[in-house]
Amino acid sequence: MATPQKENGFTPIANEIMEALCKTRITSQARQILDWIIRKTYGFNKKEDAISLSQFVLATGLKKNNICRAINLLV
Repeated sequence: MATPQKENGFTPIANEIMEALCKTRITSQARQILDWIIRKTYGFNKKEDAISLSQFVLATGLKKNNICRAINLLV
C-alpha cells in the first residue's frame, strides 16, 4: 500500500463519528477492532454486520483473547 488512492476504494465516515473518535481514549487494540467494525459496516453501506472472530483475527492480526477483551472494552 505504497500510494493509497481514494479511487481504489474508501470508507466514508460521518464527521460526527470522526469528531467523537478524536475525543475518545481507547487502547490501540480496541481501536483496531473499532476500525474493522467501521470498515465492515460503513465501508459496505451496512448499519450492522455479523463479524466472526476469525475475520477480526485476519484483519487485525490480534489473538482471539485480545479481540474478545477489546470488544468487551468497547461495549
